[in-house]
This record gives sequence, structure tokens and C-alpha cells, in this order.
Amino acid sequence: MRKVNLPPGVETLGQNLRAFTDNLMHDDSFPVAQKYGLVDLNPHEWYPAQSLLDCLHELLNSPNSTLNMVAIGMEIGKIVPMPPNMTDPKLGDVLMIWDGLYQYLHRGGDVGKITCQKVDDKHYTLLLSDIYPDDFSYGIIYGYARRFLPRGSKFTVYYDENTVCRDKGGNGPTIIHVSWA
Repeated sequence: MRKVNLPPGVETLGQNLRAFTDNLMHDDSFPVAQKYGLVDLNPHEWYPAQSLLDCLHELLNSPNSTLNMVAIGMEIGKIVPMPPNMTDPKLGDVLMIWDGLYQYLHRGGDVGKITCQKVDDKHYTLLLSDIYPDDFSYGIIYGYARRFLPRGSKFTVYYDENTVCRDKGGNGPTIIHVSWA
């Protein structure tokens, strides 16, 4: 399992950190988030991103690591704020601006990037070279799909079968697809 260490000064906005307390795996994630000081935070203040990564790394080494990462990511996909000029955003629109949202929520250093490629109107590919665990990002994509596709839509989020994910030793970006009917 890869462990990312950031230079001092890299921060994340507190806005999405409530996902550690408000997710399906709350009983697992809350005590670990509490240990790293990631509860009861001001959503408009900046916090050390390394604390968040350390918390996620500890959760990655827990028995329910995949469930925890996906649950926290899904909650972030549910709550991440959209730009005020985006009225009634569609999933494709959100995926195309995801890197901008990601960069907005971080400051103080290089946090990698998220590249979105449109395959067709109902299939997008995400290339992730961000700082977060792969299953965490998978959960965000899943949360976005639930939030921005029409209710009842059938969709699939899946790892690219021809690429080794970063968390499994891959050297390039992790590639995740999302498609829907």
C-alpha cells in the first residue's frame, strides 16, 4: 500500500472533512478521524493535508479498508460544493471540472491532478495522479454518479483492466471508468 508524504504547508479546506463522520462506515472512520483531529472542523478553514493522508493510511490498514475508503469517498461525492454558476449540473459536466474542484480544495503545494477524458456521452475515463487512495477516489466517482445522474439511472464505476492501480504498485496514474445507460 503506497503512503504519500507531503511537504509541510500543503493544506486542505475543512469543507469535505465531515465525510469522515457522516458516512456509511462511520463506526470505523470516526475514531480514526478523531485521533488525527479531523472532527468538528470549520468548513471554511484550512487544515494540514498530511493529517488527512495519515488518517486515510491508517484506515487503509484496517480490516474494512476498501469499504471505508469507498464510503468516505461516496460522502465527499455527495457533499462537495459545485461552482455557483453550475445550475443543474450533469455527471459529465462535473467530471470535466473535477480537477478544478480538487485544486480549489487544496493549497500550499503540488497535490497532483485529475484528468477526465470523455469517451462518449455516457462514458468517461478518469486518470488519477492525485494524493488520495484509489478506492477513496472510486467512492467519489460513485457518489458523483448517484448525485448527478437522473434518479434510478444504472451506472458502472470500474478500474481499467489494462492498468495497475497506484495502490497496487502501478507507476502511472490510476484509471477509473464510469459509464451509464
